[in-house]
Amino acid sequence: MVYLKIEQGKIWIEEDLTKQGIANELLDAGVPPEDIVLGFQHPSKRSLTEFAAA
Repeated sequence: MVYLKIEQGKIWIEEDLTKQGIANELLDAGVPPEDIVLGFQHPSKRSLTEFAAA
């Protein structure tokens, strides 16, 4: 199960129960990490990742 939304030009991953991880699939498809937000992460921890903070 995957729950994604597009908000303000960013792909927000709200839930990802896939084995490989949808973020990895998006990166493999050419989506830049600054366009992906790990919405399931607490906002204070998002800046510690390679992805967009929001």
